[in-house]
Order: sequence, then structure tokens, then C-alpha cells
Amino acid sequence: MNILLLEHEQINNSLATVSGEKAWHISNILKLKVGDSLRVGIINGKIGKGEILNIEEDEVKLLIQCDTLPPDAIDITIILAMPRPKALRRILKTIASLGIKQIYLINCFKVEKSYWQTPLLSDTNVRQAFIQGLEQSKDSIMPQINIRKLFKPFIEDELPLISNNKLKVLAHPEGGILCPANTTRPMILAFGPEGGFTKFEVSQFINEDFKQIHLGERILNIETAIPFTIGKLSRF
Repeated sequence: MNILLLEHEQINNSLATVSGEKAWHISNILKLKVGDSLRVGIINGKIGKGEILNIEEDEVKLLIQCDTLPPDAIDITIILAMPRPKALRRILKTIASLGIKQIYLINCFKVEKSYWQTPLLSDTNVRQAFIQGLEQSKDSIMPQINIRKLFKPFIEDELPLISNNKLKVLAHPEGGILCPANTTRPMILAFGPEGGFTKFEVSQFINEDFKQIHLGERILNIETAIPFTIGKLSRF
């Protein structure tokens, strides 16, 4: 935890109260004491510092001053076929830590129907994964996740609108060009399921002017492919 993120309801006139797991982390992992300071941020607000006023067994009180803008977001929209639930939390944390703010979680032929039943898709669990990613990268602005369970309506009705004036990239291991580097344009980047998009699904993206890329001879799992591709395409 490189920054402590606070909900608005935890703050009253620059005084913040932290309890539970985060209070334990402050006192037992960071080993901070009264008078010490740490980085803090307000969720969807500014970041700054907090001075510890009081530490009890399960509660920490802070005097906070948040007057600095968080890091700039990366202008990349991610389209992601619903992954295995085991991988979903880690992927959401990674995406949040990279500074990406728009994610579309979509269905396609090779996505198991049972994946959509995972409790990890609850608002609470998604929010927690995003917060963990933001606290890693010292950011405070929450990403937005958009769940789209119908492939064809998404492709035909919504994709043209969200991809307008963006570089459109389809990451798919079969065919296409080797992933380019250091792209500066706003981008929308699509990743398929572990088994890949079907030929029909690839054709639907190509029809929307997506350019197909691959990552070389190695076939990477989705948890590795996402940060690798974003890191190569982007200028951080």
C-alpha cells in the first residue's frame, strides 16, 4: 500500500478515521506512530498527506491535507473477454494500477457461462480490486467497468461509438503484425479469452477497422499479455 485511499464518508473537516484491516496495516506493517505522516488520497479526488493523531487497537485517526492532482490517466480503453474468475481480480488490480479508466468486460463464444456467476463481479469486490490497484500506483481515480454479456449488440451498436477517433487494436495470436511500440494516440485495445476469439469474432472487430497484432512466438496468458501489450504500445 503506497497510498491510503479514503472514502468521503471517512472524512470530517480534514479529520479521517481508518478502521479494520487498513488500521492494522498502518500500525503493524508500516509501523507508524502518532506524529508520523503517510500518503493519503480521497477516492475520485486529490491526493496528499495525512498526519497520525491517534492510534488505537483497531482505529487510526488522521489529519489530512489533499491538494495535489493524482497521476494522469492513460488514454486506453480495454475490451476484455470475461476471464477465469481466478484471474479476474488480479487483472482488475493490474488495469487500475496502470492508470486505465475504462474497461468493457464482454462475452464471447469461448467464455464459460459459469464465469459470469462469480461473486467477484459484485460492485463491492470490483471496487476493492480497483482500490488495491490504485493504492499500489499512488492514484485515486476509480476506473469504470462496463459489463456487456451480448457480443453482437456490443460490437454493432456500442463499439463504433466508444472507438471513434481512437487507434483500434485487436490482440490476437494468429495473424496480424508484431505489436508496435510507443504509440501516442488514444487507443482502444481488445483482448480475447484464454482460448482466443473465434474467426467470426475476429472478423467483427476487423469490420470495425481494428488492426490485429500479435506478441511474437510466445503465447502469453491474459494476465501477462495485458500489461506486456500496454507497456509496449504506450509511452508512460
